[in-house]
Amino acid sequence: MKYVLIIGSSGGIGDALTQLYINQVDFMVFGLSRTNILSHEQFIQVKADLNSDISLKNAISKIINIVKLDNQYTFDIINSAAFGYPKDFSSESIKKLEYSLKINFLSPIFLIKSLLDSFTINRVLNITSGAAMFPLKNLFEYCTSKTAMHHAIKCLSLEYPNTGFANFRPGMVDTPLISRWAQVEDSIFLNGNPYKLAKDNKQLESPIKIAQAIFKIMNNPDNSIFSKDWDMKTFETL
Repeated sequence: MKYVLIIGSSGGIGDALTQLYINQVDFMVFGLSRTNILSHEQFIQVKADLNSDISLKNAISKIINIVKLDNQYTFDIINSAAFGYPKDFSSESIKKLEYSLKINFLSPIFLIKSLLDSFTINRVLNITSGAAMFPLKNLFEYCTSKTAMHHAIKCLSLEYPNTGFANFRPGMVDTPLISRWAQVEDSIFLNGNPYKLAKDNKQLESPIKIAQAIFKIMNNPDNSIFSKDWDMKTFETL
C-alpha cells in the first residue's frame, strides 16, 4: 500500500491534497488535524492537536500500528501545518510564541522523527513560505518558526540519504490563513497589506493548482531531483 500522511489535512492546501490523493486508487491517506469531517474508504482520520504532546503521541501510535501490519508499503509525509497572525512584536506573549513554534516547527518535526525511528520513510515534503527566507514586518512568530522548519528539512536531507526531503514554496495561495491576513490593517505591514491587495485583485493561487504540483513532485520517479527547494517556477521545469 502507498501511504501518505498529510499534516494539517482539513483546510487550505492540506485539504486540496487530501481530496486529490483519495481519488488515486493506489493511495491510503492519513489525515492529521484537530477536525476532519471526511469519510472515505481511502482516508484514515488521525485526530490530533499539534499543541498537545499527549494528543500527538496518540496519533503517532495509531499511524505506526497500522503501517507495521503492512509488509509491502511506501510512506510519504507532507507537512501543511501553518499558524500565524500579523502583529507587532511588543504585543507578543511567550505563550503565543510557544504555540507558533509548536504548530509550525516542533510538533511536525517530532512527528517526522518518531516515524523515521519506527519505519522506512520514502519522501518528506514541507510546504514552506517566503517568510522562511525573507524577514517580514510584524510577522515575527510566523517567520521564525517557518524558518526553523525550512532549515530542519534541509538538515535532515543530509542525515537521511535514503529518504527524500524537500521544501515547496507555493507563493500566495487562497487559503483561510491568507484570508485572515487580508483583513489586517495596512499599517501593520511595511508598505500596505499585500495579502489584501492580492486577494482583491484575484492574484492568489488556487490550492488545487498547488496540490496538483505537489502531487506531481511527490510521485515523480526520479529520486535524484526530489531533495531540493521547490516553487512553482522550478516545478514548471519538471
